[in-house]
Amino acid sequence: MHGCHLVCVVSMRKPLLKWACLFLLLVSAGGAPALAQSAAAPSRAAEGYSAVDKGDYAAALRVWRPLAEGGDAESQFLMGWLYQYGLGVQIDYVEALRWYQRAAKQNYAQAQSNIGVMYDVGLGQPQDQREAANWYRQAAEQGNAAAQFNLGWLYQNGTGVPQDYEMSKKLYLQSASQGNGPAQYNLGLLYDEGKGVPKDIVLAYMWFNVAGARLGGDGLRRAVQSRDDAAARMTPDQIRQAQERAQSCLTSGFKAC
Repeated sequence: MHGCHLVCVVSMRKPLLKWACLFLLLVSAGGAPALAQSAAAPSRAAEGYSAVDKGDYAAALRVWRPLAEGGDAESQFLMGWLYQYGLGVQIDYVEALRWYQRAAKQNYAQAQSNIGVMYDVGLGQPQDQREAANWYRQAAEQGNAAAQFNLGWLYQNGTGVPQDYEMSKKLYLQSASQGNGPAQYNLGLLYDEGKGVPKDIVLAYMWFNVAGARLGGDGLRRAVQSRDDAAARMTPDQIRQAQERAQSCLTSGFKAC
């Protein structure tokens, strides 16, 4: 059984479980503006977020472009987002990449992560998964959960980097501790198969259960199926232990997993 990867836009790569293939870019398309705002204080780009909430992308563009041209990294990232998805502008991957790169030069983690996606998939430039790994790594080191997941997937599958299950597990765990459902699911797979970790059916069940609480749609169905498949190989006591651990993980905000 293979893990799921987060970065796909329209293509399905290999026989991997790409049920979360839109997750990263939907974070950008539907929720990135909210995620990009500072928790400490309203950003200079806040007026643009209000316009996006109303579906007025042209108004958001009018707010963000002068800020971006003036060097505001958040607005540069958001300009890339608009061009990547054709929101208020025509889709232009090259222009999206140009704005992401300007933000990334200022160490803006979401921009670094999205550049990784564009290299991973081949948007705005030829596909280059070594380069994707480099960009994911920069964002992952800043704690970006999507980049941690995507880099973990590359290590799990030896794509653009040497295959390294232990590194994959480390990165998935970092992402999972931030509530990333696909990372939680893939941790379940690693424990179920004993790759990079000792084989542990209780922990596999726990992570499948936790992932199921975070995912919807096909992702939820796969998590439930994997959990039930694990349960068929477990004793009642093991199931009880796994359920208790899953509950502890969820109620602790993923700190006691």
